Amino acid sequence: MINDTLELERVRITLRQLARAACDTHETGFVTVQYKRQLVEMKWFLDDLIDSIGYFAGEEQWDQERTMQILQRKNNGKNRN
Repeated sequence: MINDTLELERVRITLRQLARAACDTHETGFVTVQYKRQLVEMKWFLDDLIDSIGYFAGEEQWDQERTMQILQRKNNGKNRN
């Protein structure tokens, strides 16, 4: 089992850097679209990997937890305005 939290954090940092670069207002759209494209391709790659693994009992709980996180984030954003 691969349980390297440092490696996972490195991947997250790289993805955040791509997202930040895609939003860089000092760059042209020609440049920033390339960064977003890389993120989208990574998402597709992960979707394909996840689909190839199959189903595990309890995955519904993961989806519910993620939905709750999204709703809480949206609710917190509304409370700031």
